Amino acid sequence: MRIDKDDFVTITRAFIDTGVVNVGPCSNYTLVWALENHLPYELIDLLKTHSPKTEVWAGAGALFDEARIVQWNNDYPEALANGLLIVGSAPNGDHISIDLRTGDVGYISHEHSWQSTPREFFIAISPSIGAFIRDINIHPTTLPEDYWEAKEASFNNLTR
Repeated sequence: MRIDKDDFVTITRAFIDTGVVNVGPCSNYTLVWALENHLPYELIDLLKTHSPKTEVWAGAGALFDEARIVQWNNDYPEALANGLLIVGSAPNGDHISIDLRTGDVGYISHEHSWQSTPREFFIAISPSIGAFIRDINIHPTTLPEDYWEAKEASFNNLTR
């Protein structure tokens, strides 16, 4: 699974310097939750050292803090059961998600009844969480800001 941890660390470090974003080791509760839910080793390794303690800017959207990541996935277990981890929200409410099989990051449309078939309404736009957080915060970004922009731009065939 691709994470691009160095990119994630670099970008979040720059945000920490602004004083509004904080990351650090995940809580024991989050670590146990991640292990119980069989998150990939690479993602657990990232959370052990660089778990969001506050929201992290993701363009006009945000990655959730670790407690909200756990809560959203507990509230919407259908995503996790289908190998998609909800980690944030696009500005329109679409779910920023990580494909736990590949590491791809994309959006689950919040406007569809996606719970029965979440992968049908998931569009990958970046090959990793590190690349996503780096590229979505470049101005102007080359990444779509939500599911509909991704669909319009035909991001369905993400290349690695």
